[in-house]
Amino acid sequence: MIDLKGLHYCPKTGIWSRWMKFHGSHKLGQVGSRNGDGYLYINLSQKMYRLHRLSFVYMGIDPTGFQVDHKDGVRNNNKWGNLRLATKLENCLNKECHRNGKEPYIEYRKRVGHDRWEILRKKGIPDGRQITTYYGSFDSLEKAIKRRDELIENGWKDEE
Repeated sequence: MIDLKGLHYCPKTGIWSRWMKFHGSHKLGQVGSRNGDGYLYINLSQKMYRLHRLSFVYMGIDPTGFQVDHKDGVRNNNKWGNLRLATKLENCLNKECHRNGKEPYIEYRKRVGHDRWEILRKKGIPDGRQITTYYGSFDSLEKAIKRRDELIENGWKDEE
C-alpha cells in the first residue's frame, strides 16, 4: 500500500498539499508537478505517482484494474467530483467527446518561468482543428478555478 502520511488531499479543490518548512516556520504547501503529458505527479519513496490515482487511494478506494477518468478532460483538474473510475473503453470514449467538438474542455496551465496560472477553453471543430479561448492569468490555481466556476455560471460569457 502507498504511504500517504503527511499528505493532504482537498476533494473540493483537488489540490494536494503537505506541511513544509519555510524560513524557520512550517506552512501548508502545494505539492505535485506537471509532466509533459499534462498530469500532476508526486515522487514518493523514489517512485512517481499520478495525483489523480492517489486521490482514490486517499479516499479509501483502490483504483487497481481501472483507469481514472477526468470527466471534463482537464488532466490537472483533480477535484473529487471530476474524477471517476473507468474502463479503458469508457475513458477513451470520454476523450473523444472532448476532442471531436461535442464538448469543450478546460485547461489550466502554469506558464514556464512565471508564477501564474492561465485558463484556456478548448473546443474541437468538425474539420479537426481546435479553437482555444484565453480567459486570463491568475497568481494561484485556486483563483483560476474560482474564475472558471464564475465563467461556467455565466455561460462562458466574460464580463465586459
